[in-house]
Amino acid sequence: MPTNPVAVPAGTTPASANLNSAPAQPPPPNGEASARPTAATATVAPAGATTSDPHTVPAEASLERFDPLAAFASYAIPGLGQLLQGRTGKGILFMVCLPLLFYYGLFLGSFSNVYMVRHPSIVQSLYARPVFAAQFFIGVPAWPAIYEYARARSEMRQPIPGEGGERGRQLFGYGADLGEAKLNDLQRAADKRWDLGWVCTLIAGVLNILVIYDAFAGPAVTHPPPRPQPKPTPDSPTTPESKP
Repeated sequence: MPTNPVAVPAGTTPASANLNSAPAQPPPPNGEASARPTAATATVAPAGATTSDPHTVPAEASLERFDPLAAFASYAIPGLGQLLQGRTGKGILFMVCLPLLFYYGLFLGSFSNVYMVRHPSIVQSLYARPVFAAQFFIGVPAWPAIYEYARARSEMRQPIPGEGGERGRQLFGYGADLGEAKLNDLQRAADKRWDLGWVCTLIAGVLNILVIYDAFAGPAVTHPPPRPQPKPTPDSPTTPESKP
């Protein structure tokens, strides 16, 4: 049954004509992709699978890999975890600057401002001197204080005002609680340098917390560039065909 043609106003074209007259987008040059995958459009391929879709990111590259071993290494020796991960410049920077800052503060404090207060309870010892909670994160340089505290605790000696460990008995030359009277004498003799010294050791410990997290998170993972799209063939037209 014949159908009546629909009148089209002058100056306008039918919808099918618009579809046919729309210019086709030129294909991308060989070796380039039309668009890079983004966080909103990229999909994750199964582990070990290969795909030619440029919007698909391998699962190994999309997952964050944490490195607790490198984090512990950077805790023990600042920057060691970064060296193990191959980040040599950053590792050497941390390994030189942070211990240097810590030992400089220790020098200003006459090697007596890094210690744990002698008390049978570790919690009460840290409550009496919370500064050591930050100094602890510098790693190995703070371990002599832990050793001296453990040795004093094993002797089951109660803290007596004005009495403390002797400088000559310290195994590493520092780390023992010298007692309130001796510490007061050192602070009066050193003016403000003693307080400035423990501030330097505190800053070094806090900065190493950031170094530990940097080693734990690992280096930044960049996604591989997308694979090039195949050239369009005559069998796969790029423009929609109009219905007859």
